[in-house]
Amino acid sequence: MKQALPLILVSALTAPLFAQQSHFDPAATPPSWQNATRTATDYEPQQRPEAAGVRVTVIESTSANGGHVQDGTWMSVAGSEGFTATLSGQATLSSTAFYATTDILVVSSGVIAISPTAVANIQGFLAQGGSVYLQGEYLPTYSTNGAFATIVNGDGGGFTLGGTVSGDLQPMAVSGVLSNTPYTTGSLTYHWYGCNGTSGAGVTPFMHFGGNDFGWMYTTSSGTRIVHNTDQDWIRVANNNNLVANILYYLCGAGLNLAANNMVAGQVATLNVTGATPGGGVLLAYSLTGGGPTVTPYGPAALSQPIKQLPSQNADGAGNASYSQMLPAGAVGLAVWLQAYDLTAAVFSNGVATTIQ
Repeated sequence: MKQALPLILVSALTAPLFAQQSHFDPAATPPSWQNATRTATDYEPQQRPEAAGVRVTVIESTSANGGHVQDGTWMSVAGSEGFTATLSGQATLSSTAFYATTDILVVSSGVIAISPTAVANIQGFLAQGGSVYLQGEYLPTYSTNGAFATIVNGDGGGFTLGGTVSGDLQPMAVSGVLSNTPYTTGSLTYHWYGCNGTSGAGVTPFMHFGGNDFGWMYTTSSGTRIVHNTDQDWIRVANNNNLVANILYYLCGAGLNLAANNMVAGQVATLNVTGATPGGGVLLAYSLTGGGPTVTPYGPAALSQPIKQLPSQNADGAGNASYSQMLPAGAVGLAVWLQAYDLTAAVFSNGVATTIQ
C-alpha cells in the first residue's frame, strides 16, 4: 500500500490569561437532588500488576466547596487498584518537591485556580517522566482548561479551547484505549455541562457528545501522558469508576500504545506498537478525514470514515510490533489519524494524529 501516513498542521498558540471564577459556581455544583439519580457503572477492582509500586499524588478538591469530593473518588479507586495514593494540598504544586515522590499527578479540581508557577511545575514533571490527569470545568475561562492548552501547545502539540455546552451531556461516549483497558466503561450517564475543544497535532479526543469533544489525551515529546476533561461532576458522584481506573492505568503506561515516527515525506515512516499480546495479531488503520469516533465491529475507534487498514502485524514475545513504509515525496502537509487494535485482547490503542513534514 502506497498511501501516505499524516497528521494535523497546527500553528503554535500563545496561551492567553484565563480569568478566574468564584470557587462556588452553580453550574459546576449541580443541585444535590441530582446525585441520587445517578447510577455508577459496576466496578470491581482488578489490582493489576501495573499498579504495584506506582505512586499517585492527588491534589485536593474540597477547599473549593465541601461537596467537591472528586479527590475522594480518585483516592478510593487508586487505593482499590493497588496504587500507592497520597492526598496533598494545593501548595504542593508551588514547588517541584513532589517530583521525587510522584509517578502520577492528579489535579482533581477543575475550579480551583492554577497559577503560572503550578503550570510550569506540571510541565517540568511531565518532562522528567511523570504523567498527569488535569481536571477542567465547563467555562473556557477556568485556568485549569487554559493550563491544558498551554502544556500541549508549548510541547509542540495542538489544542484550542471552545465554548460551554450546557445541560446533562449524556450519554457521553468514551472511545479508544480508555474505553476498554482494562475495564469496559460504556457511556457516561452523567456529565453536567462541559467545555468543548478542537484537537490538533498529537491530541486524541476520547469523550464525545453531540458532535463535540470533552475529554482529550496527549503524549508529550518526552513520551509521558496527560489526560484532561471539562466536567468534574461525573467523578464527584462516582458515576463511572471504570473510566477513573482506566485513566490511572493509562497514565502508568499500561495498555496498547501506538507511536508514529519519522513522518517525513520521501523518507521511511515507522509505526511502533507496544503493550500488545505477545505473539498476537495487531491491526493498524488510518484515516485522512479525522479522529472519529466511529462505531466499528471492534468498538468505538478514534478514526473517521473512510477508515483504511494497513497490513496486519504479529507482536513479538515482548508484545511489540512495527510497520514501516516510504512516504511519498509530495505528501508534505498531509494530515493523518492512526490507531492500532490488539486482536487477542480486543482493545484499541491510543489514537495518533500527525502531519507529514
